[in-house]
Amino acid sequence: QFKKLFEASNDQVKQHELSLAQLRQALDAATGAKEALSRTFDTSMEELKYQIEELEDEETELKDKMSHAEEAAEKDKELKTQLSKMVHSLEGQVNDQELSFTKKLADRQKHLSDLHEDIEVRDRRIGILENKIKEEQHIQECGALQVFNLEAMERRL
Repeated sequence: QFKKLFEASNDQVKQHELSLAQLRQALDAATGAKEALSRTFDTSMEELKYQIEELEDEETELKDKMSHAEEAAEKDKELKTQLSKMVHSLEGQVNDQELSFTKKLADRQKHLSDLHEDIEVRDRRIGILENKIKEEQHIQECGALQVFNLEAMERRL
């Protein structure tokens, strides 16, 4: 068992040595990258100075454009005010039409409800008449049976 533990320990040592070698390579690569970044930093600073000058020129142009945009915004504001008034007027018209439609709909629903009630009343009347017809048929059948029985009694006598 000691031999197995020793071999396992040796394997771990080898893996750690491998990891250490990889870390050294990574350190060397990072050092090279740092030097390259240092060189490019100076170049980038020069480029940034040039870009700052260009941005200052663009800023001046943008200020001019903003001035024109503010004038356009004032015109837009006036148009929005006019549009708001028109929308308010149209909303009033729509509300009036909606009220009219709602009233018509309520009237039609009332009429429909009245028709349903009339139909229910007629259905009840029909049911009553059908029951009376059945009673009358039953009475006639009973009467016919009594007549038949009386005739049969009369024949016997």
